[in-house]
Amino acid sequence: MSREALFYPCRRHTPTARLFQFLAPAVARWRCHFRLTLAPGVLAKLQPLTRERVLLFPNHPTFDEPVALYGLSARWGPLFYYLTALEAMQGSLGPLLQRLGCYSVRRGAADRASVAQTLAVLRQPDAKLVVFAEGGCSFQNDTVMPLRAGGVQMAFQVLGHEQRQGHSHPCYVLPVSVKYFYPQDTTNTLERSLRVLEASLGLRHEGGVVDRLSILTREILERAEVSYGLQPAPGLTWDQRLRELKKHLLHSSEQVLGLASLPGEPDRDRAYRICNSLLEAPEGGDVFWTPAQIRRSMARVLNFDALYEGYVREKPTLERCLDTVARFERELLGVDRPPDKGLRQACLTVGEPLNLQEHLGAYQGDRPGTLIKLMDQIRTQIQTNLDTLEPWPRKS
Repeated sequence: MSREALFYPCRRHTPTARLFQFLAPAVARWRCHFRLTLAPGVLAKLQPLTRERVLLFPNHPTFDEPVALYGLSARWGPLFYYLTALEAMQGSLGPLLQRLGCYSVRRGAADRASVAQTLAVLRQPDAKLVVFAEGGCSFQNDTVMPLRAGGVQMAFQVLGHEQRQGHSHPCYVLPVSVKYFYPQDTTNTLERSLRVLEASLGLRHEGGVVDRLSILTREILERAEVSYGLQPAPGLTWDQRLRELKKHLLHSSEQVLGLASLPGEPDRDRAYRICNSLLEAPEGGDVFWTPAQIRRSMARVLNFDALYEGYVREKPTLERCLDTVARFERELLGVDRPPDKGLRQACLTVGEPLNLQEHLGAYQGDRPGTLIKLMDQIRTQIQTNLDTLEPWPRKS
């Protein structure tokens, strides 16, 4: 498969997938620098679903949740399918990922091949499909972004078809919450990272961690505004200025590419659609808004999509501080995946399974309203479990 392909189908090879289940703890430890711990009672809750059709909806704070979910599959038993961003499949690991159960989705585009593959997976009465419904990494350890409804919508499509054929089989949505902790003291690592960031901006190393992060935030925002020729109105809050910056980046890119935003379309989806359009856009274009500049601007939008003023100050945990440091490293040092700051404990729990078959009638009567209600319910369950997750001293 060429690196330029726009769809990578699943080519799951059971022996390879089973081998990776066995190797998942080592991959998590040595490549991703975390150990997976399941909350008490998780496996007991999963056991009744072993032969059922399940959509797993995890939060997605880092690039490492696919490995965490593979670790979950190893402890539970069934192999999973994984709906995976096209960009990940286009790398050198693409053929291996296909053999492990992954297939691609082109975010921000009408990906008919991916939809067809998803429907084929969901027609299997015991399929387990992982969908990262936030649409990408939030880069925030303990908050959940709004969830996309596409996976649930396709599950209803399959259930409706089965109903018309005179047979039915349940399809469950399983909310999954993953939260990372640093069991060892990493304050020295945090201090070194702050000093590197401050040096890149010519700032002095003074004050507490929260204040220093606030100063870095202000400097980064002001420099970004200057680089785009923006002069924010007096009195705007930090959040308002950040929204104005993202609005400018998205609108300017869409203008150059001849795109129109959709009413209520999330910034993240607009950014992905813009990046997709660049695949067909010729090089050159506007003197300032070149394809390279647009890609850089969309990376900024995605990096800061979920961030808000007070994220660290309202809850100054080591994890939130390091979340923010990693964002700034992407922005200032140009590193897509900053190095991990130490060995982490990935704590995972699951919510109550939601049987979509019980909601099929409501969906057929009011599709938009039912989807909004269910996605809200799933997101709330993930967030509630994140709020209560704590590190455990033992594996389960």
